[in-house]
Amino acid sequence: MSQEKDKENIIKTQDDHQPIHFEPVEGKENYFKLSKGSAASWISADNEFDIKVLRTRIEPWFALFQSEHLSLLAGSGLTHAVHYIAAEKGTAGMDALEWPEKYKGNITSKADTSAFSLTIRNPLALAGGGSQFGNSNVITTSLSIN
Repeated sequence: MSQEKDKENIIKTQDDHQPIHFEPVEGKENYFKLSKGSAASWISADNEFDIKVLRTRIEPWFALFQSEHLSLLAGSGLTHAVHYIAAEKGTAGMDALEWPEKYKGNITSKADTSAFSLTIRNPLALAGGGSQFGNSNVITTSLSIN
């Protein structure tokens, strides 16, 4: 690969219709010029721009990649969308499974017993150094379905 190509950069943001190829301007630090064949409406007629102009194109996209925003986007929503596009059906959700009749009664009974007999640990007592096995730290409750 030639040294010319090693210095070339590519960007495509916002309203760019195609990727923009650019390279550093010799002798001017933090200045760039468009490569042959590239054009962009946000670059002046002399085809040179500085790093400040480049930042205005890139920085709005940084928020997308901050962890909170990326988690929201790439969490379950993106996963479900990609799966739906690829498989033409939704992914497994949190819906109850349909068990084979042979096992359905036994599994449902055990699941109901487990779900409605809760053990709740008192986080304040545990944080204060209390034993997690003491009576004041554990609340056990049973619910019944009518």
